[in-house]
Amino acid sequence: MDMNEIQNLNLNRGSKGLLASFIMSAAVGGLVGGLFGYLVSSFKFIGVDAAVLARRQINAEAGLAMTTEESLVVSVVKKANPSVVSIAILGTTNSEDISKNIETTPDDAAQKESQSQRSQETRREEDFKNKIIANTCQDPILKLALGKQCSEAEFQTPSKQITRQAPGKQADELTSVGSGFIASPDGLIVTNKHVIDAGKGELFAITEDGVKHKIKVLSRDPDKDLAIIKIDGSNLPFLTLGDSDKLENGRTVIAIGNALGKFANTVSRGVISNLSRSVAVGNANGKQLARLDKLIQTDVAINSGSSGGPLLNLQGEVIGINTAIVDGAKNISLAIPANQVKLALEQAQSGLLNNK
Repeated sequence: MDMNEIQNLNLNRGSKGLLASFIMSAAVGGLVGGLFGYLVSSFKFIGVDAAVLARRQINAEAGLAMTTEESLVVSVVKKANPSVVSIAILGTTNSEDISKNIETTPDDAAQKESQSQRSQETRREEDFKNKIIANTCQDPILKLALGKQCSEAEFQTPSKQITRQAPGKQADELTSVGSGFIASPDGLIVTNKHVIDAGKGELFAITEDGVKHKIKVLSRDPDKDLAIIKIDGSNLPFLTLGDSDKLENGRTVIAIGNALGKFANTVSRGVISNLSRSVAVGNANGKQLARLDKLIQTDVAINSGSSGGPLLNLQGEVIGINTAIVDGAKNISLAIPANQVKLALEQAQSGLLNNK
């Protein structure tokens, strides 16, 4: 074998080795690339998709919690409604005490008194002006010239004014003055003292079905603005008192009452905002009714007419008695803790009444 043949043989072997090396490198590269791609895709699935799944799980749990709470609220309302009553008076009610307990200060009272005086002065001035116009309108020519002014002045003259009874002043008709709730199967009812003192006449408790029950007042506690009253009956639906000392800020609460004296069994929902408020409460005219301590503050919507109604937890227990709102504020309502009611209720149940 000459030298040329040997060189050609070595060249062929070198080419084949290079080709084999290239093929091997490509195969290894493909294997490594595939493995790397698999790891990347696996990492993406584990990292990103798992995060998505985690978020979905959190949202599902939150939705379940919301659904559960809403279901609890609905269940509590269904159970409580038959035990909530509207308190009404057959007779004359006192509008200044009618089921609206408002926190006031001496400045507030002075301001309202000043506004009342200005209003009276304005009415006197208008009456005087109308009298002058009415007298002028006695002349047929002037009456024709003044036209509409004469008609309005004649209508507004005090002797010819249409009498309009002020809200809460109706006589000899059933007028709602607040709310309450049945606390025993034999008809004991808890409400506010200022509710049953809102007028003179015969008291009635009106149940959810519209039946009117005559009321007997058992006890009044002016220091706590509480009253225990009773209707005749047995096996009545009733609510139990919870432990208000175990309450926490942020807990969901439910209020039921006769809002504005017109909308019986109105339901509102909110949270506890504070557990120890002390306020002087009074009526819309600035008259102080009581100094109340350790009240529960909530953001539940409470209106005039809801006083005396129950404040409930999600277990359906009464943890407070809705009593006051803060004048000029939004979503600041105050309730008497249930534990302050228990002694009065126990005394009524045992016949040891604390009549004041």
